[in-house]
Amino acid sequence: NPNDSTTYDNRGLAYYEPQNYIQAIRDYTQAIKLDPKDVSAYKNRGNAYSEQKKYKKAIADYTQAIKLDPEDADAYKNRGLAYYKLQNYIQAIEDYIQAIALNPKYADLCNNLGNAYYKLQNYDQAIKDFTQAIELDPKDARAYFNRGKAYIKLQNYDQAIKDFTQAIELDPKNASYCNNRGKTYIKLRNYDQAIENYIRAIEVDPKDAVAYFNRGKAYIKLQNYDQAIKDFTQAIELDPKYVKAYYNRGVAYSDQKKHNKAIADYTKAIELDPSYVKAYYNRGVAYSDQKKHSKAIADYTKAIELDPKYVKAYSNRAMAYFLTQNYKQAIEDYRQAIKLDPRIDIMEDMIIP
Repeated sequence: NPNDSTTYDNRGLAYYEPQNYIQAIRDYTQAIKLDPKDVSAYKNRGNAYSEQKKYKKAIADYTQAIKLDPEDADAYKNRGLAYYKLQNYIQAIEDYIQAIALNPKYADLCNNLGNAYYKLQNYDQAIKDFTQAIELDPKDARAYFNRGKAYIKLQNYDQAIKDFTQAIELDPKNASYCNNRGKTYIKLRNYDQAIENYIRAIEVDPKDAVAYFNRGKAYIKLQNYDQAIKDFTQAIELDPKYVKAYYNRGVAYSDQKKHNKAIADYTKAIELDPSYVKAYYNRGVAYSDQKKHSKAIADYTKAIELDPKYVKAYSNRAMAYFLTQNYKQAIEDYRQAIKLDPRIDIMEDMIIP
C-alpha cells in the first residue's frame, strides 16, 4: 500500500540490514511524510544516519522521536551514542541517565554511561557505572574490560588484572582483553607475564598487529632486541602503516648500534606521521652517533619546532653545535635547556635516546 507508512518502514528495515542505508533513509523519509508522528521511522532513520556517521542528522531524528514519545529509552540511548561519537560526552551522559531512568535494568546503558565518564577522566564514576553493568549482567565481558581500563588510570593494577582476567574467562577469543592484561603487567614491570599474554592474544588472533607490537616492546624491556625487531617487523607486515612499529623497531636498532637501519625506520615513521616528535629526536641521536652533526641539528631543530619544551632536544643540539664549533649557538641552547629544567645535568642528558 503506497499510502501506508508501515510499508515504507518495513522496506526501510529490509534495506537497512544489508547496509543499503541510502535507500533505507529514502523509505523512512517517505514513511515520515505519510505519518509525521511515526516514532519508529524517525528512530530508524536516525540509526541509518548514524551508520553513515552523519551524527547531527541522527540527533535531529532521535530528538523528534523523543518529542513524540518522551518515554522511549532507546531514543535517548541512541541519541546519547550519537553525542558520544561527536565527543559531546556531557550531553551523552544526560541522555544515558534519562534512558537508565526509563529502563533501570539495561546493563548496556550503564556501560555506555561509564564510557562517557571515562572520556571525561572521571574514572571513579566510570567504575561505579561499569560495576552497575556487571551487577545487572555478570556475564558482560565488556563491562569487566572497561572497568579494568578505568582501574589502570587510577593505577590500581592488581584490580585491573582481576577484571581483565574475568573478561578473558567470559570471552576467551577476544585478543584485546589479553593485550590489555599484558599492558597492565608491563606497568608492574612483570615483562615475562606480559609476553605470555601477548602470546595468547596472537594465538587468538594471528593477524593482531597490536599484539606483536606490544610483545616487541616487552622484549625491548628485557633487552632482547632481536626478538623485538622480529615482532615489530611482523606488526609492520600486518599493518604497513603502523607508525609506532617503525619507530620502536628503530629504537631496537639504535640499541644495537645499527644506526643506518634505525634511521631508515625513523624516516619511515616521519613519512607516515610528519608530527612525530620523538622520531625526529631519535633520528637526530642516530645521526649524532654517526658524527653527522648537521643532519642531527636539523632533526633536533624540527623536534623543537614541534615541541618547544623538549629539553633533551636543546641539550643534544647544543652538543652538536659545540662539535661543529658553533659555540655561541651551543651556549644559547644550553641556557634554554637549563631554563626549561633547572635540574638538568647537561653532561648526563646529552645524546640519550
